[in-house]
Amino acid sequence: MFAAPLRACPVLLAGFTLVACHAPMGAVQDHAPVVDGAIEPSEPTPKPDVTAIVVTSDGSDWLRLKSGEWLRGEITVLDRESLQFDSAELDDLEIDWKDVAEVRTAREFTLLLEGREELVGTVQVLDDRVVVEQGGRLRDLDRADLVRMVPGEPKESNFWSGKIAIGGTVRRGNTDQLDATGSVTLLRRTARSRLPIDWYSAYAKLEGVNVTDNERLRARYDWFLNSRLFVTPLGFELFRDDFQNIELRASPYTGLGYTVVDRGRIEWDVSTAVGYRMTRYASVEAGADSQDESATGIVGTTVSWEPTSTVDVDLVYSAEVGLGDFEDSNQLTSLNVSVDLWWDFDLDVRLQWNRIGEPAPDADGVAPEKDDLQLTVGVSWSF
Repeated sequence: MFAAPLRACPVLLAGFTLVACHAPMGAVQDHAPVVDGAIEPSEPTPKPDVTAIVVTSDGSDWLRLKSGEWLRGEITVLDRESLQFDSAELDDLEIDWKDVAEVRTAREFTLLLEGREELVGTVQVLDDRVVVEQGGRLRDLDRADLVRMVPGEPKESNFWSGKIAIGGTVRRGNTDQLDATGSVTLLRRTARSRLPIDWYSAYAKLEGVNVTDNERLRARYDWFLNSRLFVTPLGFELFRDDFQNIELRASPYTGLGYTVVDRGRIEWDVSTAVGYRMTRYASVEAGADSQDESATGIVGTTVSWEPTSTVDVDLVYSAEVGLGDFEDSNQLTSLNVSVDLWWDFDLDVRLQWNRIGEPAPDADGVAPEKDDLQLTVGVSWSF
């Protein structure tokens, strides 16, 4: 490829095509990076040496693919089978971890291992081994034990990620209509814990009359006992919907969960819990209680899937079953599809189905429909 500098050299990598006569810094290269104790290209790939770490002298992260090509840039995150890499020439890349043969870096990384052990140090990966230098001491690890790797030492800003999404429709003329949706999703993730927070709201007005007005806030704290089993000491949901006659519904719970699948591009959790539900109605018939309380059992599942590097699919389902009355059960299904647009902006499509088992009649004796279906389209920003 780049061995002949006067000839055009097409290289295909991760969906990008690069045509060059000289290898630019930050692009794919056939030669090894400049290191302290460089390896000549003609030499065979050495076995990992746990007596020293070969560090790069230019401050960059270097990857060698199994094809023999080198990439220069910065590692953003490694999450099981997917490596996020920022290259100056090729922009953001998502590389299958199995296609990476070697990693060299001068930076410190935080590593999460199987069993939820956490290490901080300089990292070198070669074939099926990972060598970590921590405080002047070297540790040789099996590559299969590496679950996650992020740059830098553990600090609060490294634990958080999120997304803000908005959508809406405005019509004026023969029909006056306003539809608006908004959502905020936050995730705090450490070596042993996970705190997802999700807020969603929808509002609509037609010909000056409100036709939609609801909000939902969900959060839970998960503590991992091992790489897959976790407990939820506390989770809760707050919900209100004027058109379902619900002024406020609060549902705290505690439970247990298990990660059935965790393969980088797909993650599947199942959980079960017991909780308490308090519902305060906006209006009720004469003589009826304005508040209802009951014990509940909760089952749920969450699936996150990346079918391609530009598409994310998230499916959430939960059923809140009244333990004293099985008919008094609520269900929620949410399907969200995100497609990369530009930089950190995505096109979001959300389909949400909400079912209330026993809706309460209002003061006029009119009971809301059991099922609500919402389809929203908007733009989101990830951080």
